[in-house]
Amino acid sequence: MRKLGSLTWIVLALCLAPLSEAAERQDLTGMWRGTFHYPEEAEKVAKFVGFSMLVLHQGDEVSGLIVESNTFGAESAPNLHATLKGRYNQTTRELVFTKTYDGTGTIDHVVQYRGLLDMDAKRGSGKWKIREDWGGAFKLDKIPQTSGGAVTGLWTGMYHYPEGNDREPVRFSLYMVHQGARLVGYIKEAKTFGEGDDPWLHAAVTGKVSPETGEISFIKTYDGTGNNWHGVEYSGRLAEAGRAINGRWEVSREWGGKFSLRRPAQP
Repeated sequence: MRKLGSLTWIVLALCLAPLSEAAERQDLTGMWRGTFHYPEEAEKVAKFVGFSMLVLHQGDEVSGLIVESNTFGAESAPNLHATLKGRYNQTTRELVFTKTYDGTGTIDHVVQYRGLLDMDAKRGSGKWKIREDWGGAFKLDKIPQTSGGAVTGLWTGMYHYPEGNDREPVRFSLYMVHQGARLVGYIKEAKTFGEGDDPWLHAAVTGKVSPETGEISFIKTYDGTGNNWHGVEYSGRLAEAGRAINGRWEVSREWGGKFSLRRPAQP
């Protein structure tokens, strides 16, 4: 077998380095800000709508959540919420996804998005449509320092009311990404208290995790759906090699209970 000379190794290194750096740059996982614009003929109070988007990127698949100001739903919800699911082509930099509103504010239709990202996969633009004759433009910008990390991903969980309380445990979904040393994300849970007929309660999440001890804490702040605005403090510890989190929540020292979270099994 012929040995590769030093010059050959240098050439290989120079060729492979840009590929690995490009692959790293094209990780879409993180928080994004965006706007979508209505067509010129649309009779809307707002010609464009701002939104936040949490993206989880694995392979060529993307998923996550979208939160936008409520500009056309029932007044019971300050924001509209949707899931996103789609694909990203590393070669062409084309991003395609479906936004499916979850029923909050009585809105549950589907919107198709298709666009292109820049070379660093930190900014993009494209078109959205509900049908062939109804759509508009959108723009996206990735929020700096948001990325994947130790606890990034979708978690499914349950919180329990204090002992002696007859209320059933509440299931919820938690989407988290890292933003520097912090954690940011969203919680979505079945609506079991509050006003109105919305099917879900929604909350923003901010927190932190210690890689050394596995301790994790975050604050869940409800976004006003069902007229719920309060915050809940969660603290726990990673378990099962990072696949589970167990701990306690509390609204005050007199009111709190247990919670548990698990990463869904990969298909």
